[in-house]
Amino acid sequence: MGDEPVAPDSGEWQQATQTQYDSDRDGELGTAVVYAVADAKDADPLDHAKLPVLHDLVDAEYLEETLLADGDATRPSDSRSHVSFEYANVMVTVENNGWITVYEQV
Repeated sequence: MGDEPVAPDSGEWQQATQTQYDSDRDGELGTAVVYAVADAKDADPLDHAKLPVLHDLVDAEYLEETLLADGDATRPSDSRSHVSFEYANVMVTVENNGWITVYEQV
């Protein structure tokens, strides 16, 4: 297990941006995801023409509660869990260690 991002299996994607999510600093996970995608697309995070409302596609609150929950007794401390989903024509991977990585199609 390393610090490398969990990349999509397909060779059609390349990493565009990566950020470390911290709930104390960044607030809600959904907001951090939208800002990471906006950064990758060089877009305004409030431009719904380029970035649809994330909540309409993904339950980021649920992801935060389950994937990033501190002290989850069901998850070994050294495990590396992640969730990947497509949003605004990019692939987003959120890891249980807080890394948000955005991939663009090549």
